[in-house]
Amino acid sequence: MHRLALDGREIVLGPHHPHTLTSIHNLSLVLRFQAKYDESETMHRRAVNGRTKVLGTDHPATLTSFHNLAIVLRYQ
Repeated sequence: MHRLALDGREIVLGPHHPHTLTSIHNLSLVLRFQAKYDESETMHRRAVNGRTKVLGTDHPATLTSFHNLAIVLRYQ
């Protein structure tokens, strides 16, 4: 379901819209919980990069993405 939401948001809103970035973030969390760490890392990095560009490095959502990327890297 998260992949479907992401695909739809990318088409309708574009790849850098905050809602699209939230979908990327949500999918990365699901992948982490499924122990798909490489895929999760890729998605977390997309979220970090996108949120940094759109929201800035000090935005709470960007900081959350950095935090979750650190968690998946620790699991690896």
